[in-house]
Amino acid sequence: RVAGFLRGQSYEDRFAEGEGLCRRAVELEPEHESAWLDLGRALRGLERPSEAEAAFNRQIEIDANDTAAYALLGLLARDRGDLAEAERLLRRQIEIAPLKAFAYRQLGWLLERQQRLDEAEAAYARALKLDPEDDWTESHLFMVRARLGRCEELLATLASGSNGPEDFGDRLAASYGLLHAGCQPLAPAAAWFE
Repeated sequence: RVAGFLRGQSYEDRFAEGEGLCRRAVELEPEHESAWLDLGRALRGLERPSEAEAAFNRQIEIDANDTAAYALLGLLARDRGDLAEAERLLRRQIEIAPLKAFAYRQLGWLLERQQRLDEAEAAYARALKLDPEDDWTESHLFMVRARLGRCEELLATLASGSNGPEDFGDRLAASYGLLHAGCQPLAPAAAWFE
């Protein structure tokens, strides 16, 4: 109901209105399964991270296995530059729900930014296994493998018609990845634009 009520408003107005509604929900039912989580989302949208963090932590006090709360706390930690805390929270989310691609995808991104490429490759590969249609993860996995010089994996990805890059931008990125990795000989898919 809240989402329908808030449609048609600017994001800031939606978050401000949402904050009021969520605070009312927290007052009426402070142990509700998602009231604090919803409040934290509204506060994050209003760019009030410390208040959002407090709401997400309260959600975890209510439900210690709330994967969304861990994910959102991880994003807040990442946004403030605390990569170690972000990683800890994402790994906790994975511990609770090992079959959700989101945490692996975010963990891969975080590890990639820290130049921990072997670990990033493993996280992206796991995310892609859980969500094979995720083009963003596929392209990041491809580029990490290029940076690591994993020519066999790159060539196999291009050779497999099912998961290989299909549009021009993806093919160009794949070609660059192969060239960057110094793969010899180049796959026909990588050399087609020469």
